[in-house]
Amino acid sequence: MDVKIVSQPISSTGANDAFGHHLRSALVSGKYSTCLISVAYVLAGGVALLARDFKAFKQNGGTISVVAGIGNGLTSVQGIEQLLLAGVTVHGFQAANILYHPKFYLLRGETGDWLSVGSSNLTPSGLFRNLEANVILTRAKGDATVSAFDDCQKWIKFLLAKPDLTTLCDSTALKRLLRDERLEDERVKRKARRKSSAKVSPTTGGNTPVAIGRVAIPGLPIPALAEGIYTSLSSALNKAKKKGRERLIEAELKLVARGSQFFAMTMSAFDCSHKTGVPGTPEIAIPESVARFFPPIGENGRKYPDVYFPVRINLSNGASEIGEYRLWQRPPGSKVGHADWRINIGHLTIDETSDGGHDLILFQRTIEDNPPYEVWIIKPGTSRYSELLTQCTQQVSASGAAGVKRYGIFG
Repeated sequence: MDVKIVSQPISSTGANDAFGHHLRSALVSGKYSTCLISVAYVLAGGVALLARDFKAFKQNGGTISVVAGIGNGLTSVQGIEQLLLAGVTVHGFQAANILYHPKFYLLRGETGDWLSVGSSNLTPSGLFRNLEANVILTRAKGDATVSAFDDCQKWIKFLLAKPDLTTLCDSTALKRLLRDERLEDERVKRKARRKSSAKVSPTTGGNTPVAIGRVAIPGLPIPALAEGIYTSLSSALNKAKKKGRERLIEAELKLVARGSQFFAMTMSAFDCSHKTGVPGTPEIAIPESVARFFPPIGENGRKYPDVYFPVRINLSNGASEIGEYRLWQRPPGSKVGHADWRINIGHLTIDETSDGGHDLILFQRTIEDNPPYEVWIIKPGTSRYSELLTQCTQQVSASGAAGVKRYGIFG
């Protein structure tokens, strides 16, 4: 039996590492036919990072089961919904007097077994960013050491036999669990996070701020939602589009209001041209309806109504950096409606783009992390570009050199 310690986000040698990469490799290896996951917390963003791997596992004939803590103030209805869309069987565990907190991932197959026991939840930070530690055990066929693998499976079977503690979280149960406050609504959490964004610095016994070090944070993989939700959202927008621009904007606003996770838009050559050292402002125009995807603007004593908000930019080199974007509204009288809204995304982001344009910029709203937005630049020809481009079902025409751009709101 092989034993490995995975320290995240940095290993004992100082190299970047993340438990999520090891789990994804195991899921797509083709060696295993059953997957059993036990975690305290599930968020839609965490499931999105594994959705493609869950799909591959299922396509190879595998089965996936998740037992997750519910009624804990974090596991969300959107996270459970995404698991169900990926074909995962989900049970929720809740006791009146104790928190469900075990985290292990067990994969079994004819040629061997894979088990991780540690601290990582099914959340973006738990899988890729937090300081976490997980022990991974792998056993080849013929290895007599099977007790740890069998014990995890038997323990979950024992818990699932207690109907007063476990709940089958199928599609019919989600509304009831949300109503009973046993699952959280990420839309409500996001709104609360946007309203309460004050930063509090820790202090010593007096009022002197404490100097606290920082750890380099790696970038997240590009997320993917389970198939099924994309089609329904795209269909709704296309139907509204046929009824005119006003109905389309109304439909888009509903998607934004319902807490859609993602906004993606193609970038023109003009958008991508304002790199470091090039005259011009590194900003992009966005559709009017999409402005509500971001924090609300206000009169802040500057020339135009605006808002500055933090983002985490996932860089092509595998790292990530905190940046600050500015959303602002141009004065009335602009010739093109959507061009009244612009986001200054800064040189750090623009420098990631291709010179000729056609890149996609992808935003994800989160509830778990601060800052509350993740950003990726996705270039043509990459594996995820075509998939995400199909979700950009709407089109806008910008004035001047910005040209025609495609965009979509989904998830």
